[in-house]
Amino acid sequence: MKALAVLILLAGPAAALTLPEGAEESARSAEPSGRWTLPAGPWQAGNLPVIAVSGARDRAAWRVPGDPDTAGLMAQLRRAAMAAGWQPVWSCTDTACGGFDFRFALDLLGEPAMHVNLGDFRFLAARRDGPGGADHLTILVSQGGGLGYVHMTELRPAGGQAAAAEPPQTDALTAPATPELAAALAGRGRAVLPGIRFATGSAALEPGAEATLAELARWLTDHPGARIALVGHTDFDGALAGNIALSRRRAAAVRDTLIARHNVDPARLEAEGVGYLMPLAANTDAAGRAANRRVEAVVVSPPE
Repeated sequence: MKALAVLILLAGPAAALTLPEGAEESARSAEPSGRWTLPAGPWQAGNLPVIAVSGARDRAAWRVPGDPDTAGLMAQLRRAAMAAGWQPVWSCTDTACGGFDFRFALDLLGEPAMHVNLGDFRFLAARRDGPGGADHLTILVSQGGGLGYVHMTELRPAGGQAAAAEPPQTDALTAPATPELAAALAGRGRAVLPGIRFATGSAALEPGAEATLAELARWLTDHPGARIALVGHTDFDGALAGNIALSRRRAAAVRDTLIARHNVDPARLEAEGVGYLMPLAANTDAAGRAANRRVEAVVVSPPE
């Protein structure tokens, strides 16, 4: 495969990584100062371990033609990073990373510049020590629609300040339905819909959902360019295939209610389901199982 030398990031070091020929930059962001976090391990049991860095952050994304294999694409980038002096710290692959929860814990450049296929993505974290402290690099690759996607983030600490470990970040099992819902959709691109509850084995909305549905409808009205994927989840009761079908019906129930009661354009809502594959809590008690029977809203087309 022919390769094209591409600078990692606009404000980063002059060392270059290589991407396949034809790779096209789709987005770029340079932030000279701030406090940032990056994953220090995979998402497990509702937690994401992170380290914090105060300093500059540079992000960039590329599209790669030819539907490249993500394993080969990551292997190429890993070799190039090591040749540029980066030392791999840890890596993972889609479900082993934590799947849906891991992906949406990452602060990536948005769609359509960077698309992540939840069933086929790979992540690498690396560091490079220098006189001013350790720089950090993360690489995420995925594919979809005949294209490969590459996202890189570089963090450079200010004044040689070492990165600090932080406690794992944990999603709340429930949350208020008003400003917090809008903030989560705007900041993380996803939100658990509080008040959306189901009995075991049921796709019927229990009482108490209306405030959240009204708030989500208002958010869609305020952001006319946005589209939402409603993603259903279940507890561990039953086989996976049946739970995926049930979780999709739960998402569809929320979609149907938003359309019928709040006049949301059907074209702006998708309904999907992942069964019990992405629990918020352990399924060992009634409270955990109830928390896992939920629907999440994911922004799949950015607001205008």
